[in-house]
Amino acid sequence: RSIAATTGVATFAASLSVVNQVNLASSLSVRSFTKLGSYLRLNEQRLDLGTDATTYLQYTSGTAGFYVSSTKSLTMTSSGGSLHGTWTSAAVVTTSDKRLKRAIEPLRDTVGRLQRDAMARASDKPSPKVVPGPITDFHSSGGSNGSSITGSSGSSSSGSSSNS
Repeated sequence: RSIAATTGVATFAASLSVVNQVNLASSLSVRSFTKLGSYLRLNEQRLDLGTDATTYLQYTSGTAGFYVSSTKSLTMTSSGGSLHGTWTSAAVVTTSDKRLKRAIEPLRDTVGRLQRDAMARASDKPSPKVVPGPITDFHSSGGSNGSSITGSSGSSSSGSSSNS
């Protein structure tokens, strides 16, 4: 064969071992199994991420699944994904949907409005009703016996007098 007919194409019989570096122009096609380093292996539609072959990424029918200890932990598709098992977060996870909110205003304005409303309700309340009793009878007129008490001496201005 001439050199011009084979430029850019290499065919190897069974295997290729590279010690230092390989530069590829645009693509690499592997038919079966590829091992990159000691922890990364690619076989068909499965990428093994460890030496024990129980932690891997597998692609099947438009779905990528992540497995740890051979247990599915994450599934991803073109429209989203699912978490499997128990997950924890290093920070608070929050969601917000503006479509569900009405009358959005800054918190400072809301607190001020609530304080003004509370003060207005307090000023609208009638003054506390004085309930007749031993202490209120002493300081006010119209006790339970109809007499008026004017001081601590216990003398009454009308009705029967009683000193007790």
